[in-house]
Amino acid sequence: MASQPGNAASGSEASTAVHDDDHPDPDNLESHLAGDTPSEHEGRLVLTGLLLFLGTALLGGFVLIGVLVATGLPGVPKIDHDVSTGAHGYVVDRPWLADILTVIGHVTEPFVIRAIFLVLAIVLWRRGARRAVAWMVATLVIGGTLNPLIKLLVERNRPDLPDPVYLASGSSFPSGHTTNAVMFAGIVLVLLEPSLRHHVRAPGDGRSVRSTRGRVALWVGAFAWPVFVALDRLGLGVHYLTDVVGGFFFGLSVLLITLVAFSRSSTLKLWPRKQPNT
Repeated sequence: MASQPGNAASGSEASTAVHDDDHPDPDNLESHLAGDTPSEHEGRLVLTGLLLFLGTALLGGFVLIGVLVATGLPGVPKIDHDVSTGAHGYVVDRPWLADILTVIGHVTEPFVIRAIFLVLAIVLWRRGARRAVAWMVATLVIGGTLNPLIKLLVERNRPDLPDPVYLASGSSFPSGHTTNAVMFAGIVLVLLEPSLRHHVRAPGDGRSVRSTRGRVALWVGAFAWPVFVALDRLGLGVHYLTDVVGGFFFGLSVLLITLVAFSRSSTLKLWPRKQPNT
């Protein structure tokens, strides 16, 4: 008889546990949804290390390119000049292409990209993906702040070409448009790719998606967009080849390093991957 209160208490605790599992604490939703198996956990640890290594390597590559640009080592100025004049000459001979590239240059201005992400951040915040919003904002702020500071440090003049198609102010290295294009494509890829791979349902949203073709299109678009923007900057004659390559390396290094820093290191989950049972 003396054990009955204990049994009742145990039953109460079990009931509470079931209740808590059915209705998780919204503040702890992300950990509740993780649900990694040991093999998945180990795989994500490997992925974390790989992303950190790649981000650091790309940052080192960017520094190397910056040193080559700042010191003007033999060969680099010639390659930059040849590529810049060749791309610009091709565009000058085709006025219709110059008009298209000029429009693209305006559309891909950094402030336009930031405005798009402001809307996206509001939507994600309202849906509960606050860690994703924090990562996105930190990435754009770090990349958007360091890029102009590096330009001031290097102080590289923009290409001086006859019959300029487009005039741009400020220093040339690294390309801000390319940096922002890489961060834009990477953020969109990280936020959307899991939903096309895992039947993911966003918090408060009853719909789910799964599409192999959608994943392929997303990956192709994520890689093609920065290349497209870089070619636009070369065609307009406002950047050298090393400017856009440096911008690509810098933007991708910032993206990967902040991704590791803001995700849970053991899971790399910025967005809930499983819908809780209700």
